[in-house]
Amino acid sequence: MKFNSITNLRWESNSVDVIYASHVLEYFDRQEALEILSEWKRVLKKGGTLRLAVPDFDVMSRLYQDGEYPLDRFLGPLYGKMVMSDKIIYHKTVYDFDSISKILSEQIGFNSVKRLRLICPTWIKIMGR
Repeated sequence: MKFNSITNLRWESNSVDVIYASHVLEYFDRQEALEILSEWKRVLKKGGTLRLAVPDFDVMSRLYQDGEYPLDRFLGPLYGKMVMSDKIIYHKTVYDFDSISKILSEQIGFNSVKRLRLICPTWIKIMGR
């Protein structure tokens, strides 16, 4: 598998219209995630869009508590497992909409965080730098 760094992007500041990150942020701890999100914000143009999908703990817990799915169905979304080159990586954290929204708006400085219900209930649209 070939991959590039998401922590040190090659683009200039204020040069990217859209960043799409689906189920990647949870592979980094919360401190690393702050650094990544700051880097993504750096390269986004003013008014640019970050489309972010993460496993939503609130949704998973409700589905589990309501008895809709057994615990085994949530092990992948909670703990993840992916082979990257010569190592195996796992999820290091989990988010719900409130926690990721606070990080994005209060710590990173995005000015509009919205939950999108398109294909995946965990899509979040973040606008503005």
